[in-house]
Amino acid sequence: MAGPAAATGTDPVPGFPDRPATAPQPRVWRPPHRRQQLTWVIAAAAVLVVVVAGTLLALTTHGHHPADHSAGAPGGSNSATTGPGPSSAAPAPSQPASRPSGVGPPTIPAGYHDYQDPTGFSIAIPSGWSVSHQGHYVYLTAPSGGLFLLIDQSDQPKPNPLADWRQQEANRIGTYPGYHRIRLQAINYPQAEKAADWEFTYYHNGTLTHVLNRNVLANSRHAYALYWSTPESGWNQNFHIFEVFAQTFRPASG
Repeated sequence: MAGPAAATGTDPVPGFPDRPATAPQPRVWRPPHRRQQLTWVIAAAAVLVVVVAGTLLALTTHGHHPADHSAGAPGGSNSATTGPGPSSAAPAPSQPASRPSGVGPPTIPAGYHDYQDPTGFSIAIPSGWSVSHQGHYVYLTAPSGGLFLLIDQSDQPKPNPLADWRQQEANRIGTYPGYHRIRLQAINYPQAEKAADWEFTYYHNGTLTHVLNRNVLANSRHAYALYWSTPESGWNQNFHIFEVFAQTFRPASG
């Protein structure tokens, strides 16, 4: 912080000189010489020019506002927002992307709660189930019984879910002991532009396991796999849980 001016040892206001002992005599006024008059006129004109120029400069300076064009201002050329926008204190709110036709907010059944994933999708989860993340995998796991839903996702979706599943089956059939395909077909899924189901059974640690893997092409930026797995012995009994998952799943906006 700037403090008072430092003392210099001299009085900042010079003192007046001593007054003379006697009062000054009055002086008689005489008109100035013609050349002196001309000198005064020229000096007065110069002072007038300086005053006028200073006034014009002040008016011009006060009419300019550098802050209006500062870098990073909302809507400016260096703004983080994309696209043109108004020069205001805040960018215009973005419009939500449209969902596939016929898809609205889900109805959450009793005993379930809505889960919003940080990546943008949402789904209803039964009470007591846990949510865990492993990389881009999201696991919804039952407290018992060996039931789970694995949600895989990609921001580089393939255009044909059925062709994708056929290729995946050919590549992975050897990794499923006792693999048996039940069906592999395109389906109509309201939350997707295109979708396909791959249903099969295999043995996991000696237990016959039933899987329904749904390939969901939600939009040009998001695709999902809803991998529902349960022991074959409890498939029919627990399939209603997958139906709630499928009905309440909402992909991230495109």
